[in-house]
Amino acid sequence: MSTGCGVTLVDFESVAATTHPRVRAEDRLHPGPLGHALVACAVAASLADTRLR
Repeated sequence: MSTGCGVTLVDFESVAATTHPRVRAEDRLHPGPLGHALVACAVAASLADTRLR
């Protein structure tokens, strides 16, 4: 769906590490510090990949 719309989609569903309890904050809904680091790395990798195309 994001193709052709100028949107970069970062799919976290396929990343097994995102389901680890240490990735979540105490509320178990939002990312904690480790989760934010994973998100930042995934977004940076996706943006780098789209710029190479």
